[in-house]
Amino acid sequence: NLLNICSGINLTNKNQWSLKCMLYVESKCVRCNYCKNLSKNLNRKKNQQKTTLRTQFKYKRAQQTRRLSKKVYLMKTKINNLKQKFNMIKEEKIDEIIKDLPQTQKEAIKMCFKAR
Repeated sequence: NLLNICSGINLTNKNQWSLKCMLYVESKCVRCNYCKNLSKNLNRKKNQQKTTLRTQFKYKRAQQTRRLSKKVYLMKTKINNLKQKFNMIKEEKIDEIIKDLPQTQKEAIKMCFKAR
């Protein structure tokens, strides 16, 4: 029956132990399971790259540009659909639709349709 002292975790030349560590190991291992798991967790946290402000800014900016470009694309397709619909409408139908509008608006709409 072997009893060894748990070596704990070496942090900046100091030994630390897990809160649940019993300070001895019954096998040939150097550390108890609690200290081993604590060491793994600390190393994992240390090795994970923390996102810097610069990368967060780049990510946000990329998201914004994707959203805006999607909006632009949707608006362009909507405009093209409306143009196609207006091209199908005959001039008599246009006059019938705009008959209740004031004279200046009628002229503006007719100028738009003449420009196409």
